[in-house]
Amino acid sequence: NHYKGNRYHLTGITVSEYWNGGITKNGTAVLHHRNGSAESPGILNMTEDELAAEFGKNGWKQLPDAISRRYRFVPAKVEVEEHHIGVYADKKDGHMVKAKHPRGLLHGSAVSPTLAAAIMNGKYVNAVPLYRLEQEFKRYGLSITRQNMANWMIRLGEEYLSVLYDYLHWKLYDYHVIQADETPVLVNHDGRPAGSKSYMWVYRSGAMYPENQIVLYEYQRTRNVPHPREFLKDYSGICVTDGYQVYHTLEKEKEDLTIAGCWVHGRRKFEEVLAAIPAEGKKESVAYLVMKQIQAIYREEGKLKDFLEYSGLGVHAVRWLGNRLAIIQNTRNLTNIKPANAPQSGFGLDIGSISYEW
Repeated sequence: NHYKGNRYHLTGITVSEYWNGGITKNGTAVLHHRNGSAESPGILNMTEDELAAEFGKNGWKQLPDAISRRYRFVPAKVEVEEHHIGVYADKKDGHMVKAKHPRGLLHGSAVSPTLAAAIMNGKYVNAVPLYRLEQEFKRYGLSITRQNMANWMIRLGEEYLSVLYDYLHWKLYDYHVIQADETPVLVNHDGRPAGSKSYMWVYRSGAMYPENQIVLYEYQRTRNVPHPREFLKDYSGICVTDGYQVYHTLEKEKEDLTIAGCWVHGRRKFEEVLAAIPAEGKKESVAYLVMKQIQAIYREEGKLKDFLEYSGLGVHAVRWLGNRLAIIQNTRNLTNIKPANAPQSGFGLDIGSISYEW
């Protein structure tokens, strides 16, 4: 530590390890290490001469320090954790034994919990491809191939995260209302021709349970009913979906399962039709009336959202009461639709779907 002019310079000091020891009689300050030892004094405050010139001799008093903070970034670093395992041999016959080897995160692998966490954070939180992580580790002097990282992630998922997944799957059954959906994904290497379509199914808790959200993904090769049948085999309650027929097939099989329609999907075709209607005719169209009723449902549920936190009334009972106000008029509008109104079009099919699902 040294000073030059009225500047105080820190050389090789980790600031978090020190605290201000206060001002000395000659107007200088002392940095104390957290273990209690004092470091060389430096000009952290005004000198006594400067203070005397400003306030007169002994005409000043020390006030609480003003604090100036700057952010310091400490780059990541790689450390080698080395374990020395005792090896012993018999002096007579030469047979050897070793001390107990420390248990690793994965058997036969050099990956540590911190390295695995760094890869997971980079790949799955920050969406950094493994080949870029490979290059980043090289800059730290660590040679890890993307193949090794991918293998580690698979093994860690199977050995550790699968236990957490099964537990959350079981906990999801405690929610009276859940949501389900599926979306196509392309997988290049699963024994089928490259580009074959597979599906990622998702099951989750909804907005009614903000404190304990659960979102579970399940990869499957098809979109068929056996997948939700297996996943929901022990579930009893309401499952909100997009109207895909597979869910209704499952509903017919399970007496304790109710499939409910998602309003976002329900309003989609009406929104498309409304966009195609000339401005002067929009408000007279059935699509407009349906959209207004769906908006009324959203509005009523918005009013009831805060009320649920203070009411003993069941969540679903409150939702039902609020929805009925708008659904009654909505149903009246829909019953006026005749089969001649393009029943096989997207609009016509959505009307049928609304009548059945909602």
